[in-house]
Amino acid sequence: MNSKDEEAELYLSGEECESFPASSVFSSIDEISEFFKGGATGYSPTKKQNCLHGMCLQTDDWNMRPFQVDQLSTTYFHKILQIPEGELMFDSAVVMRNIRHTWEKVASVSC
Repeated sequence: MNSKDEEAELYLSGEECESFPASSVFSSIDEISEFFKGGATGYSPTKKQNCLHGMCLQTDDWNMRPFQVDQLSTTYFHKILQIPEGELMFDSAVVMRNIRHTWEKVASVSC
């Protein structure tokens, strides 16, 4: 994935798997699933300075599965958020497939 402005890149490859990594800060797939279920609302920057648009994932089905990441590289945290390289460590990945869902607009936020 390359951002439209070509400032951020993300490359990820892997496959769905059966087990959750023992090294994760989460103790199980159920725990990480509950964590993400509680954070289904997200915000994205807009063209307007100091404004974030909000979206909320709505679904009756919530079925996360472990995802084994074979390769991962990104410039987002270092280039965009200016977090020094080596300050973050990858934990784990999950995936949801074939679920009926909608994205609902929520109020924008000024910052």
